[in-house]
Amino acid sequence: MTRIPSCLICITALSALCMAGCGKSGDGESNAGRVPLQAAATPADRVEELPTLPTDTVQADAAGVSELVSTEEMILQLTPELKKLVAGVLNLQLPDHQSRGLFTPSVHVTDVASAPAGGSVDDVVSSWVVNGQPQSHAREQLQLWQPLLNDLLYFEHAKFSIVRGQWTDNDRDSFMSDVTFHGLARTRSRGWRAVDGTMQLGWKSAGERWTIAEWTLKQLTTSDRAERMFSEETSNLGLSAAELDSLTTSQHWLYAVRHYYPRKRAAMPSNSLSDNRFFPVSTAHHPAVSVVDVDGDGLEDLYICVRWGKNMLLHNQGRGQFAERSAEFGLDIDGRSNGAVFADFDNDGDPDVVIARGLERSRYLVNENGQFVDRSTELVEGLLPFEATSLSVADYNNDGLLDVYFSTYHTEDISQRLDADLSHPDHRIHKTLTAEQSRELRRRHREESRSYINQVGPPNILLQNVGDGRFVIAPESAQLAVWRNTFQASWSDVDNDGDPDLYVANDFAPDFFFRNDGEQGFRDVTAQAGMRAMGFAMGASWGDFDNDGRQDLYVSNMFSKAGSRITGRISSIDPRIAELAQGNYLYRQTEDGFQLVSGLKPPALTVARAGWSWGGQFADFDNDGFLDIYVSSGYFTAPSQFETDVDL
Repeated sequence: MTRIPSCLICITALSALCMAGCGKSGDGESNAGRVPLQAAATPADRVEELPTLPTDTVQADAAGVSELVSTEEMILQLTPELKKLVAGVLNLQLPDHQSRGLFTPSVHVTDVASAPAGGSVDDVVSSWVVNGQPQSHAREQLQLWQPLLNDLLYFEHAKFSIVRGQWTDNDRDSFMSDVTFHGLARTRSRGWRAVDGTMQLGWKSAGERWTIAEWTLKQLTTSDRAERMFSEETSNLGLSAAELDSLTTSQHWLYAVRHYYPRKRAAMPSNSLSDNRFFPVSTAHHPAVSVVDVDGDGLEDLYICVRWGKNMLLHNQGRGQFAERSAEFGLDIDGRSNGAVFADFDNDGDPDVVIARGLERSRYLVNENGQFVDRSTELVEGLLPFEATSLSVADYNNDGLLDVYFSTYHTEDISQRLDADLSHPDHRIHKTLTAEQSRELRRRHREESRSYINQVGPPNILLQNVGDGRFVIAPESAQLAVWRNTFQASWSDVDNDGDPDLYVANDFAPDFFFRNDGEQGFRDVTAQAGMRAMGFAMGASWGDFDNDGRQDLYVSNMFSKAGSRITGRISSIDPRIAELAQGNYLYRQTEDGFQLVSGLKPPALTVARAGWSWGGQFADFDNDGFLDIYVSSGYFTAPSQFETDVDL
C-alpha cells in the first residue's frame, strides 16, 4: 500500500499534540458564525496556552490516529486511479475503453437523468436532474454522464479529487469516498461550460486492486458563457523572443531543477548579493506585477518584480503593444524583489516607487525628470527593511502625504523556520535588524512563539511621509509592528471616521485588525470586530460585495482536503488547528462588527475553497455592479521529474 507522506504525518501528529478541551470543531463544511474570543489590548497579549486534556480523551483520540492513518493511506492509493476517469472524460466517454476496467462487473449507479431546460447562452447556471434510485449496470454497457458529454466538443481541463473517505466494513475490503469533479469544456454551440460535480464512489477490494462498485452522483452543476472573459495575450505583446522568454520563464523553476537533479546546490545568478542562499520552496520570495503610467503618456505600463534576474518594465506603446525599457528608466533592479508600489510620494506630479525586497534591503526610488534614482539613504531616516514581502500605501494621518507600511516575513526555508531558535544571537535574522529590534525579537521568540499557531517574525514597519519625499519611522510604527510573519496588509476606512484602518494578514499566526484612532494611534480590535478565525493568511482585500455601503473583507488562506479530513476526525483538537485548513474567509460588515459568512457549502457563501490562496482581490469583472473575487492559487509547479500523485 502507498505510504503516507511526511506532510500528512506531520498534520496528524500536530493535531494529536494540539488537542484542547474545546469540543468538536465541526465537519468543516461551514465556518460561519464562530464566536470571537475576548479582546486583547495589545498583540503581545494574544498568546494562548493549550489546556491539559483528560487522560481518557487523549487515549481515545490516540486510538483514532491508527484508523485515520489507514484511511489516508487508502486515499493516497486511490487518488492515482482517478486519472483514468479523467482520461475518459477527456475522451468524452465515461468510462472509456481504458478506464472501464476500473469498475466491477456489475455497478450500482445513480446518474444524470436529463439535461436542464435551456436558457440564454450567457451566465446560465444549471443544476442537472439526478435519478432518484440507483440502478444496476453491467460494466461493458456502462455510460455515465451521457446527457452532459453528448453536448460537448472537448474538455480543456478536468480533475477528480477525493475529499474524504471511510472504511465501510471491519475487514477493510470496502471503502466509500466523497469525490468532487471540476472541468472546463467547449460546447457544441461554441460556448464555454464550467462543470462541477459531487459524487460518492464505493470501492471493493479485488486482491491487490481496488475497483468501483458504486457510483452515486449527488450533484452536477454547469455554468455557461458564450465567450471567455479573458484571453491569454502574452505572446502578442510585440516583445522580442528574448524578452518574451525572460517574461515567461521561471528562473526559480530552473534553479530548483538544478538544485534537486542531480542533487547539487543551485548556483546563484550573482555573487554581488548580500545573501546567496537558495530555497527550492521559495517561501516568501515571489514575483509581482504593478500597473503604472510611468511617463505620463496616458498609457498604463507594467512593472514586473522577479526573484532572479532583473526587474522588467513593459512600456505601453499603444494598441496592445509593449517594449521592455526598464534600463532606460532606471528600474532594472537586480532581483530579490517581492513587490513595488508606484505613487507620488513627493507630490511633484509624477510617480515614484518603493520596492519591497527579501534577502536584500528594500529600496526607494524617486522620479527625477523621468529617471528613477535610488534615494533610500538620503530621504529615509534609518535603513529600509530586509525580508519585506509586500507594501501598503495610505495617508494614515491625513496630512496630505502618502505613507508606507512594510509587511515583513522571515525568509527561511519553511522546514528550518518551524524549528529555528530566533532567540539565539547568532541566528542570521539578526544581521537584518537593528540592535533594539534584535533584542525584542529574541524576547518575543522566547515568550510568545508557537510554531504553527503563533509564529514570531521580524517587525513590520510604518514609514511616515514628512514632506518633500522624505520618510521617518512613524511614531505609531511600534503599535503596528506585530512581530509575526506577514504576507500582506490592507488599508480601509472601515468605521467611516475619516482615517484608514489596517488589517494585517499573518502566516502561522493570528491576523490583526487595527482601528485608527487618530492622535491616540492604533488599537488592536480584532476580537471586538468578530475577526477571531485563524488561517494561514496570505492576502486581504476590502470591498463592499453586498452593496450596503459598508466595507467587507476577503482573507486569502489555505484550503486543504487532507488537512480538513485529519483535523475533523480528532474530537478534542484545538479549534485553531482545525481552522488552518478551512480555506478563505469572507467577512460581512454589519452594524455590530463583522460576521464570517463564507463556507464550503450553502447556506454559507461558497468562496472558502480556493486551494492555497494568494492575494485574492475584489473587482467587478463583468460590470454588473457587483464585486467579484479573483484568487490566485497554488504553491509551485514541481518539475516533472519530481511530480507526485499526492493531492492535498
